[in-house]
Amino acid sequence: MIASIQWRAAFLALLPVIPVPLSPYLSGLAFSPRGVIHSHEILPLFFAVFAPPTGELAIATRLIQSVLLCHLSLNTPLYIWAFTCTLCLIRCLVGFTLTRSVGWAAPAWFSHYSLYEPLAGLGPGLYAYLTIIDNDLPEHLPPLLAVTFCWMENAPWTYGISILVANAVKLLLLVRVGGMALTKESPDATNVTTRSSGTTSATTPLFEDAGLPAPAVQQGEKSAQVAVAAYSPAKPTVSIAACTRYGLLPLLATLPYFLIPAARLPFPEDTSLEVLVLSFPRPIEVDLAAAMINTTINSFVPFLSPPSITMSVFTHSAQHEALRLVSNSHPHIAFHADQDSHPEDVDGHYLHLAEAFRWAGEKRRAEWYMLVEDDFPVCKGGWDVIATVMNMLESQRADQSVDAGFIGTGGR
Repeated sequence: MIASIQWRAAFLALLPVIPVPLSPYLSGLAFSPRGVIHSHEILPLFFAVFAPPTGELAIATRLIQSVLLCHLSLNTPLYIWAFTCTLCLIRCLVGFTLTRSVGWAAPAWFSHYSLYEPLAGLGPGLYAYLTIIDNDLPEHLPPLLAVTFCWMENAPWTYGISILVANAVKLLLLVRVGGMALTKESPDATNVTTRSSGTTSATTPLFEDAGLPAPAVQQGEKSAQVAVAAYSPAKPTVSIAACTRYGLLPLLATLPYFLIPAARLPFPEDTSLEVLVLSFPRPIEVDLAAAMINTTINSFVPFLSPPSITMSVFTHSAQHEALRLVSNSHPHIAFHADQDSHPEDVDGHYLHLAEAFRWAGEKRRAEWYMLVEDDFPVCKGGWDVIATVMNMLESQRADQSVDAGFIGTGGR
């Protein structure tokens, strides 16, 4: 028996830490809504619990998880896995809603972190398990763990949604169980009828109301009454108020992520970026189209610093009068009108995009290419975001985990 308990504890304790030495082989299991929505990566949706930690501080959370897991039951990982899969699906919905869904209509709600934030390991599921199922722990422990994991793993969306979902389920269970509970203090617990004798308990007011003396209680009947009272379902030890309080407090830990301005990083040194503007004639006045294109180009000009940061403008049209007018105002920027034909292909945006990248790869030498449509100028503070994204891309290029990025047109 002791050996069985020790084996179980060792197995559970190893689950969070095994992925750490296997990081080179399991790094692709980290989940993000972007992987499902844009790249159709289904595997992380089900196996994110086995993904290695995404940062150095996150390794420390794995040790905390090991200590907690070795004291829990053997079926705990199943609950954790089920909650994590559910959480991934919810994050997909939230990530889509706060990027593609409202990015154009409501830029203030745009948040690319909700789409790109990685989810890895057992942390969210373990917090949910301790909140929903295990009631023997102090009330303040699960929320404290949520705050600790959130900050050490740098995952506000993961743990913010976990806190909301776990406590919503907990509240539903408390309301349901609280409404159906039958306790020793409840009047219904004493007004019982024993099936063995078919008589009413002496504690009922039936005989008192009739003015008759209460009948003697036999030993068997008394035992039955005690048994019923002893095994009556007790009300939850955690109150709804406490659940609400300890559910809302951890959410305060996520507020700095949304209230404090996002960190900005400098443009990486010794890195070349080609700003590739894609343009095509529009069914509007030539002067108006030229002014629109010129506004976009001028917004990038202050940040160009050849040969590190360069710009080129491409069109797959032989008749683009507006672009010709703009090119006369920018002699130091490369303009190219691709006039070849592709009768075997469908003419459209995809063809123009492919031709633009083909031309840039052959004629414009750079490590990174940033595609910009001709009606998307850089907004105030936008270049700091571009520099930050480039810094992140360059820092992650070594492990080949990321080779492209997306910069939203609204919000932060």
